[in-house]
Amino acid sequence: MNKRRGAVVAVEIETGSIVTYLSSPSFSVNDIAGGMSTIDFNALSKDTDKPFFDRAGQGRYSPASTIKPLIGLFGLQEKIINWDFTIDDPGFFILPEDQRVYRGWKKGGHGTITLNDALIQSSNTFFFSLAYESNIDKLINYLSEFGFGKNPCLDCFNSDKGLLPSPEWKMNNLNFGWFKGDTVNLGVGQGYLSATPLQLSYYSAFLANKGSLKKLSFIKGDNSESLGLNNSAITDSDWDKIHESMIGVIENPKGTARRLKSLKSYIIAAKSGTVELVSTDTKEDYQIVRENKGNRDHAIIIAFGPMPNPKYAVSVVIENGESGGSVAGPVAIEVLNSLLNK
Repeated sequence: MNKRRGAVVAVEIETGSIVTYLSSPSFSVNDIAGGMSTIDFNALSKDTDKPFFDRAGQGRYSPASTIKPLIGLFGLQEKIINWDFTIDDPGFFILPEDQRVYRGWKKGGHGTITLNDALIQSSNTFFFSLAYESNIDKLINYLSEFGFGKNPCLDCFNSDKGLLPSPEWKMNNLNFGWFKGDTVNLGVGQGYLSATPLQLSYYSAFLANKGSLKKLSFIKGDNSESLGLNNSAITDSDWDKIHESMIGVIENPKGTARRLKSLKSYIIAAKSGTVELVSTDTKEDYQIVRENKGNRDHAIIIAFGPMPNPKYAVSVVIENGESGGSVAGPVAIEVLNSLLNK
């Protein structure tokens, strides 16, 4: 992590055991246990990077594009799309209700694409459109089944549940009704939705294990509580194709994390993302915004491997890292390399 702010959580998929849990920057527990000077303690407590804050279990981050495999599965489940379904991606989506424009990351868009293409190339337009066609109550329930808005851990200390928004939540907390644009934002993991790196590692492992997983625990083998999708219409073929698309994120020449291919000797399924902190309409606007480092996008990735029989799943968030594929991605690869002794 090179002292960058963020978190890494990795789990053993078969057992739900947490095998890596890092909040960065951190501090020496031994120094505190053995006693430290007031000056040294005050330096830690006043550090603007907040080393006492557990980013892994309590940091809230938008999942950004890492949510797209789940949105794709929801579309398949509800028969809104199938694997042959295509849309023309011009680089933006226009909300019919008020003509608001929701932009993708690639100027000019991705052209005619399927779900597979949209996951590999991370088309925002595809998932804006899919979310727009989704029933918000069903979508929120589906997100919940993947661990969002819940504590996925049996014995983690004071872990946060993130925020799984709903029309009722918005009215009670913000005194505004739910807009269709709020649903569209959920399609790319932005808006009110937030999750901890711990929840994202659970989500990653849940995807890897095809919709079932034991609750996470720090104690290996001391876990019998399993969770799974209710009334799932997702077939093994659908799961395999989702995994193939996520493999393409790294292995395909058009994949958004293709730079990671040379960093490992085995196959990994992944989905990277960029968490937008300040909304801008153009790359030129963003260049102005990013002059303040604290306004730069967060880098995020979920990954699992080795494929086709994944053993470990990992999530990485690097605050203000900007690129999930090229900044958070190498950290995820190094963690998996270490766990697999590659």
